[in-house]
Amino acid sequence: MKTTYVLLTFLPVLLTGGLLTGCQEEAAVDSPRACFDIFVESAPGERQPAETAKVGNNVIFVLCSPARRYTLWTGDQGHDINGSKVAYDEKKKTADPLNTGLNINVADGEIAYKYRQPGTYAVALIATNVVYAGEVKTDTLFKTITITK
Repeated sequence: MKTTYVLLTFLPVLLTGGLLTGCQEEAAVDSPRACFDIFVESAPGERQPAETAKVGNNVIFVLCSPARRYTLWTGDQGHDINGSKVAYDEKKKTADPLNTGLNINVADGEIAYKYRQPGTYAVALIATNVVYAGEVKTDTLFKTITITK
């Protein structure tokens, strides 16, 4: 009888501890971390990590972190996060709607893109999660790629 009493006394404590641990893990998932790698397709099916590519090469941006939504800004005309007509708002993570990022399908985890003009481009990835009560959490990462003729 004494053993049953001890178990019943500590059962709520054990359950609460388990629930709190679960909430902490969920909170970690809700804060996204932007992470991507850049590859260039040198031949069909052959990828190499790269910081430079030629005009017309398939440049593949591969995600390496969990989030529920990704927007990639390739840095060229029409997709330049820093060159939008309306200043980019770091807090709201928004910019000119005519100067847009590319949405990446989370299931694919990557997107291929071909640059049309040579230049050095600031590539930005915004990882986004919508959490409790519609709160939006984002993280942004910038990398540079150089495109040659």
